[in-house]
Amino acid sequence: MLYGEDTVSYDSYFQKGGIATPREKSAKKFAKTALIVLFWLTSWEIADRVIDNRLILAGPIHIVKALIGQITEPDFLAICAATFLRITLGFLLSFVVGFLLALLSYRSKLLREFLEPVMVMLKTIPLISFVIMLLIWVGNQALTIYLSFLIVLPLVYTSTLMGMMSVDAEMLEMAEQFHLSRWRKFLYVYRPAFMPHLISSCKMSLGMSWKFGVMAEVLGTAQRR
Repeated sequence: MLYGEDTVSYDSYFQKGGIATPREKSAKKFAKTALIVLFWLTSWEIADRVIDNRLILAGPIHIVKALIGQITEPDFLAICAATFLRITLGFLLSFVVGFLLALLSYRSKLLREFLEPVMVMLKTIPLISFVIMLLIWVGNQALTIYLSFLIVLPLVYTSTLMGMMSVDAEMLEMAEQFHLSRWRKFLYVYRPAFMPHLISSCKMSLGMSWKFGVMAEVLGTAQRR
């Protein structure tokens, strides 16, 4: 088919049919999101003005003013970079260790049984208990790294192991029939099975590691003072 002057453009096709174009849908979605964010920011600021107590609630305007004041401090960027590195290091270490332990536990039932109570304990004990114990054991300098490690480790381990154990037996049998190498079997059979679980757990654990990492930084700073 030749594209001449009579050819109807992609957008005009939707407009003639009374259907919103993808660009219009994207604009409406953005506007809707912006209005929702604006609503909650406004509600937050109104609540701050009604309560009028910075110890109970600080509104977005006061937070922005405080942030601007902190940025002018000479060591602000250095402190933020150090916090970022500590939280990132703890997350990456726990990700690597949890992933490798999940692979080994999948191959060894005995190791899986030994690690199960440890992972259950890490997921059930309140995190504030870890903060107190780590402050005593490792001090405030390494507190953020160890706390991020303990938060992420059981999530990565459990999700990876669950994904690998959910692999269809018929897929494994087919891989054996075609004499796939261990690497190809991992790449084409196991990886599609555990990746959705792993990505979901990483999204959740990343937010948790940042949340409790910042808390650990605050407590560590108070301890140093």
